[in-house]
Amino acid sequence: MDFIPDPFFVRLRRFVLQYAAASFLCLCVVVFAVIDTSLISVRNIRNILSDAAPLFVSASAMALCLFSGYIDFSAGASACFAAAIASSFMQAPESAGRMFAFLPPFPAFAVIPFVTVLFFAVGMLNGFLIKRVSLPPWFATFATGSVLTALTHIYLCTKDMQLRVLEGFTRQYTLFGVGYIGVNPTLSIPISVIFSLFVFFALRAGIKRFLPEADAPGRSVVQDLKKTMFLFGTVSSLFALSGMMITARAGSIASLSAGEFELHTLAVCFTASLSLFGARGSWAAVAACTFIYSAFMYTADFVGINRFVTLAFRTLIPLTMVWIDIVKRKKTANTGNSGITGANINRL
Repeated sequence: MDFIPDPFFVRLRRFVLQYAAASFLCLCVVVFAVIDTSLISVRNIRNILSDAAPLFVSASAMALCLFSGYIDFSAGASACFAAAIASSFMQAPESAGRMFAFLPPFPAFAVIPFVTVLFFAVGMLNGFLIKRVSLPPWFATFATGSVLTALTHIYLCTKDMQLRVLEGFTRQYTLFGVGYIGVNPTLSIPISVIFSLFVFFALRAGIKRFLPEADAPGRSVVQDLKKTMFLFGTVSSLFALSGMMITARAGSIASLSAGEFELHTLAVCFTASLSLFGARGSWAAVAACTFIYSAFMYTADFVGINRFVTLAFRTLIPLTMVWIDIVKRKKTANTGNSGITGANINRL
C-alpha cells in the first residue's frame, strides 16, 4: 500500500519553503525574546510598528513594481533627495546651521505634498525611459538614481565641500514621524502607521490599474506608456514619502542611507516571497513580512547582536530567495505560464 502524505503537512511544508526567510526571522525573534524577556512589552511593540511604518510604504511601492514585472533601483536615491529637500525647508528657527536661515520654516502640509508631486514627475521620467526609450528597467532606474545621488550631494554641499547634516525640525514635520493618536505615547497608534496602512490599502485596491494588460484587445502603445509612467511616478513618490517619514522620525537626515534603504526594502519584498520576474506575490505577505523583518531588526539590536551580523543576514535574504525563485521557475518552465494573467492579477 502506497503512503499518502497528510494534506495538512504537505501544505505546511510548501508554506515553510515558500516563506523560508520569514520563518527563519520569526524563529530568531522568538529566540531573542527568550534571551531577554523584557522585549515583550506594549512599548516595544509600538516601537516596532513605528519602525515598520516607513519601511511598509517603501516595500509596498517596490512590491507594486515587482508585481508589474519591473524593479526600481532609484529607491534609495529618491528617498534621500526627497528627505534633503523637505528637511531643508522645515528646520526650526532655533536649530543651529539652518540651510535657509533667511526664510521662515515652511508648513509641513505644503512641503510634503510638493516634494511628493516632484518625485512623481521623477518617476514618470523612469517610466518614459523604460517604455519609450526602451531602456532595461534596472538600467534606467539605476541611472536616474545615480543622478539623484549626485544632486543630493550638490544640494547639501557647503562652501568648504562638506555635506550639511540637517536636523532640528519643526514640530509639524516631527509629528509626521513620531506623532500618535491616543491617550498617551504608550497606549496609542502612531500617525505614521495609520498613514502607511492607508497607502497599503490604496495600492491593494488599485493594483489592476498598474499591471500590464498585454492581452487586452485594442491596447495601444500610448496606453502602455501612460500606465508605465503612472506606475513609476506612484512608486517614486512613495519612496520619497518613506524617506521623509524616516527623517522626521529620527530628527536628522544623517539617519538615512540610500544603500540601506534599498537593502531593507528589497529584503522585505523577497522575504515575502515576491518574484523578481513579476506575476507572483501576496499583499498580505508583504504586510506580515514588513512587521517580521522590523521585529527582527529591533530585537537583534535590543539584545546587542553585532550590526554587521544582521547586515550579513539582510544581504543573504534577497540572494537566497531570488535563487529559490529561479529554481522554481526552471521546474515549472514547461507549463508555459510565465506572464501576468488574469488569474494572477485576481490573486494579488
